[in-house]
This record gives sequence, structure tokens and C-alpha cells, in this order.
Amino acid sequence: MVHKLFGVEPEEVRVESDFQGIPTEKAFESDGFKIEAGKSSVAVRTHRGYIGDRLVYTNVEYWYWGLQTRYLGPEGEVPFGSGDSNLDYIIDITGRPGHIRLRLDVGDNTGDDIPVATWLSVTTLLQSIRPVVAADPGILYHDASPNISDLRPASAVAKEVK
Repeated sequence: MVHKLFGVEPEEVRVESDFQGIPTEKAFESDGFKIEAGKSSVAVRTHRGYIGDRLVYTNVEYWYWGLQTRYLGPEGEVPFGSGDSNLDYIIDITGRPGHIRLRLDVGDNTGDDIPVATWLSVTTLLQSIRPVVAADPGILYHDASPNISDLRPASAVAKEVK
């Protein structure tokens, strides 16, 4: 994506990463684990991508232990308030032609203990095991690189339904 947006190869992007913990104010237990007061209950990973000295992207991830320690970033910076989801993606894009802020609430509504993110990632990987094992020997090359060059206008397509 960096190539499409900035015309540089991925190797030309320098990524700096930080990691910090946010301590809990009081001890709590969740899923059989106890976290003492003052110990980290939220992990914050920050990745910053630079081309030369120019910051071109920032990715901040907040991983929290249980909904009682849910944290989506500094108060006042969370678009549309904090809500009550157990899985959020907050996207903030600044550039030309403007500024876009949005929040995706992809919280669990499956009624079981498997988060939606697991259904979208791990479950898909696990479901691929049988076809891979059953496949003929050899290497199948699949180009999984993102392609954002097709910017044709969308048009309605009629399909005949039988």
C-alpha cells in the first residue's frame, strides 16, 4: 500500500515500535487469572512508519484483559464515545482531501465464547487445514498483495435470478 500511496518500496519505510502497559487501579480476576493493582491490564503497541523523516502512518493497538479494563485510547479522542462493544476498530485518516474518523464496532453477537475476530481469522485458518492436506504436493503461488489501483467507478450489475 505504501508503494501505491507514496511511490516507494516497502523496504524504504522505517517502522518504529513502542510497547507500554497501563496499570489497573484495583485488583481483579478474569477467566481464572488475577491481576493485582498496579500491574498492567492494558497493553499498548504503537507502530509508526516513516519515509525518511516523514511520518506516514501510525498504528496504535490497545489490548485489554476483560471488559472491566476496556480502553480505547485517551478520553476525548475516541470517536462516537466508548460504547459497550468488546471489539472495536478506530480509524483516523488525515490527508488530502480531508480528515476521516470512524469506529467499527465488531463486537461479539454470536452468543458463544468465540469472539468475532476469531471467526474472521483463526477459524478461517483452521478451516483451511483439510483442503491443504488433501491438495497435491507442490507449491501454489498466490499473490496476496493488496491492489488498490483499480479505481473504476462502481456500477450496478443486474443478475438474472432463476
